[in-house]
Amino acid sequence: DKVLRKPFFKDWNDFMDFDLTFKHKMPITCSELTLLLEKEQEDLANWDVCVDRKEIRVAKVQTGTGCITLRAWAMVPGINVYVAFYLFYKLDERVKWDKVLENGKLVEGNMQGSEVIYCLMKIPGVTNREFLQYRRAFLREDGSIVIVLRSAEHLDMPEGQGECKGNIRVESFISGYVLRQSYDDKGEPVLQIFLMSCADIKGLVPKWIINFVAPKKPAEWVDTLQKACQGYQDAHPRCEDELREYVQRFRKENPFDYEAGYGSEVVEETALAPQPKESNPALAPAEGNPPRIVSNAALLPQGRGQDPTSPRQLLQL
Repeated sequence: DKVLRKPFFKDWNDFMDFDLTFKHKMPITCSELTLLLEKEQEDLANWDVCVDRKEIRVAKVQTGTGCITLRAWAMVPGINVYVAFYLFYKLDERVKWDKVLENGKLVEGNMQGSEVIYCLMKIPGVTNREFLQYRRAFLREDGSIVIVLRSAEHLDMPEGQGECKGNIRVESFISGYVLRQSYDDKGEPVLQIFLMSCADIKGLVPKWIINFVAPKKPAEWVDTLQKACQGYQDAHPRCEDELREYVQRFRKENPFDYEAGYGSEVVEETALAPQPKESNPALAPAEGNPPRIVSNAALLPQGRGQDPTSPRQLLQL
């Protein structure tokens, strides 16, 4: 029988405090999807509710790094969950409506269930910001879609070199989304969104400015997404049927979430070894391409993720 690996991170604090040098080399683990779902359900004790409207609630909390962590819950009437996921996840579609992003591209796909993506954000008056992130999505049995992103490293996109020269690379501690489909009393679709974000944009922008502006952004982003989705649905009346196959492939199990013996009989490779670039425009790994394997042995002492030992204890070995 298949046996899920023990959670790599003990809890949320363990995840947030873990050494970034290692996390930048690790594709997203199954336990991170679970941690995001737990954060969705967590109460608001010690959180500052800075937006509280019928259609959206936003809460924030200050972190030890000086950054703020945001959580937001939104209800978006008239929107199909497949359309929202497609327009968000497919980068060439997202840059059409998410005007903050100058461009976005897939750097590498199929890394133990994750991909590496690159996005450039241009803000007038300040240095360009760039994101290099692992990204993983999963379609759950109840139909909800969970998406997790966090910072990565990759040999093809070295910080401060090539096309990245002159940009400031954002440290994305967590960027998570949960999309759910519900219906109102009249049977009309309602998209439920949970999002969570914590990032250090670095540079000389004062933290107080960031903390003042950041809580306003989830509502602005949701409004922009709603308009894009509505336009797409108007242009594609059969959008749910058309996108079903695209979305359903994210239900597939990831063999690297399971203990050795289930789909793990593959040769390990050195972390971040150069790989051929992926050209599939739908962001799906080309059929027949083997998954990219990042050796845990190259990242951490043997046994991490197989027992409940604290990351700090392991790093002190």
